[in-house]
Amino acid sequence: MKNIQQIEYIESQKELLTNHSALLESTRGQVKLYMHKLISMHSWDIDKDIRINILHQIDGILIPHVMNLLFNIQQVVNHSFQIQHFKTDTFKDADRIYHAYIKFNKNGLIYNLSAIVERYLRIIAKELDSTIDISKGIFDIRKKIFEIVCISKTGNEWNALNLLTAIRNTIHNNGIYVNPSLTKLDDSFSYRNSIYSFVNNTPHNYATYENLNDIINDILSLVKIINNNQVIVTKESFIDDCIYL
Repeated sequence: MKNIQQIEYIESQKELLTNHSALLESTRGQVKLYMHKLISMHSWDIDKDIRINILHQIDGILIPHVMNLLFNIQQVVNHSFQIQHFKTDTFKDADRIYHAYIKFNKNGLIYNLSAIVERYLRIIAKELDSTIDISKGIFDIRKKIFEIVCISKTGNEWNALNLLTAIRNTIHNNGIYVNPSLTKLDDSFSYRNSIYSFVNNTPHNYATYENLNDIINDILSLVKIINNNQVIVTKESFIDDCIYL
């Protein structure tokens, strides 16, 4: 039997998860809206063309994550799943599983989003300038794209990718920030009117759903800017041959 404090805690967690789910669903709606706009305006392959497929991929990682949040609300945060399947006999044990489930799913969202965006940027770079070596580090490739398309390297699109990269890299070290640069141990930058400081060998608390949602919105903004570039928009077909052989 749960006490009053435990019941209140569970209800507060449910409210948080519900808000996170609604936030991501709203952003997914914007992704879908833009996708349908492109389909109505162009004769591009609605499944394979990279200008639309990038949106399918973003939608494809948001759907299962929202599903996991809803399952969490229904079965995990209240500990019913843990009690039934893992026979947990203390509130602490059941709650530990709940938090592990959140962390596992959020890490998956961060990893998958990073992988999707990195592949997308490499293909875009190759199309914008065939002399670019897309096997190089993604930072240099991203920098080149922003220069060619004339996107500010101080704006939300640039710093959204900075924040996503920094957060993703800390997953490799169990949440601890370790700067790969030998000359610059700490990193700090502004994003959406906030300063994000990553201190070497120190954990951070920036992987919030609010931040991740903002990052996805700014990636969507980046895709729109790139799709409006004359080289990209005028291509009759634009398919990633490494995926669709």
